[in-house]
Formats: sequence, structure tokens, C-alpha cells
Amino acid sequence: PDGMKHVSEVDGTFGSLVAVCDDGIRFSEDAEAWAPATGSPKQVESLAWVGAHEMYCIDDEGQVFRSGNGREWAACAGFPGGRRLEGPSVFAREGSLIVGDASGFFLSSDAGSTWKWTALGARAERWYGGQCMGDSLLLLTPSQALRADLATGAITRLYELPGKRDHLLGAWVSPTDPKTCLIAALPKHLAYTVDGGSSWEDLAGGLPCNIQFGPWVGPDGRAFVNAGGTIYSRLLPK
Repeated sequence: PDGMKHVSEVDGTFGSLVAVCDDGIRFSEDAEAWAPATGSPKQVESLAWVGAHEMYCIDDEGQVFRSGNGREWAACAGFPGGRRLEGPSVFAREGSLIVGDASGFFLSSDAGSTWKWTALGARAERWYGGQCMGDSLLLLTPSQALRADLATGAITRLYELPGKRDHLLGAWVSPTDPKTCLIAALPKHLAYTVDGGSSWEDLAGGLPCNIQFGPWVGPDGRAFVNAGGTIYSRLLPK
């Protein structure tokens, strides 16, 4: 559809899709005809999944919405005290929904009915690409990856780029082992750890040009990145 920013499968089978567009969320059964999702906010800032059929999004005013099928959306309870977040991101894991900004995050264990606020131990620069690493959050900033404790908000540095002009693009955390993580960055960094960040291995050797998007990792352990408009892949070390 016009103005599409992001598209994702609803149930893991091609044909049933949701797309985040300039005017809200749209839904398609066949990847050809698209219709506005009922109840979708007009300006979607971030989208997250919990399992195969539960998804959440947050709008530009900090309101969280929930859907079980991508077609119909409903607002979750507001944050305590009417608190507003600046540039919020939403992400999730099984049983927990997390919404945060540079000052801290709200956590809900009941599908957004109630919220608990945790302030970050040190104010981070604008972060993005948040993911869960066991009992911690992985937060990406342009220059470094941070780990925030879910219980206390304490922040520790997980990974820092070596060059001033380098820029973090994205990260993948293993769904079965939170100590295993892959981070991609400009111009040509692909850092891999299996011990929670104590040591890192550079997997970018052999890439002919700069990384543009990624990383993605399939169920067989094969990693993919977009470099110069071409998709490259390799198996992750055991």
C-alpha cells in the first residue's frame, strides 16, 4: 500500500499481512488488496508481537493499542498519572509488554491493563530496536548497545562501536538463549556474542560493501544482511 513503512505476517503463512503506513495500519488477506484496520491509530510509532496472534502498537501520543488478528485494534489502559513518553518504542516478550523512552519504561504483565514504571539508571540517548535478553532489555543507540535491568533499570554497556562515524543498525537476540546476540552496524560491522557480551566475534569478513539493513536470523541459524542492495547470508558459529 502507499506510504508503507513496515510489513509483517500475521500468522507465519504468506497472504495474511499487516502493514504500518503513513495513515495507520492496513490489513490484507492476499498481499494485493489492502484495507484500513478497524480502530488503528493514525500515526503508528512502533509495532511489536507477542507470540503468533497477539500484537501491540503505540501512536505518536503514547497510547498503546492491542490486536489479536491485525484487523481490529483497541486501546489499552493509559499509563499511571497520565504520564507521556517522548519518542516511545514498544516491544514485547511472552507474558510481558514493555513501552519506554530515554527516561525509563512501563512494563505490563496483563496485556496492558495495568502498568509498572521503572526509571532507567542513567538517561540514555534516544534508543531504538529494543529487545528482551532474559531479565534485561537490549537498547540500541546510534553508537552503542546498552543492557537495562528489567527490575531495577540499571544500565550497563553491552557493545560500543569503534569509530565515531559508525552507526548501529539493528540487533537479533536468540529466542532460546538470551546470551546469544548478533549486532549489525555501519559501515561494515557484524558483531556476534554467545556469552552475553563478554566477548564478540566479527562476522563481516567477506562482505564486499557496507551493510544497509539487518540482521535477520532464520530458524536454522543462518544470518542475513542487506549490503549494497544485495542479500548476503552465512551460518552463525556454534
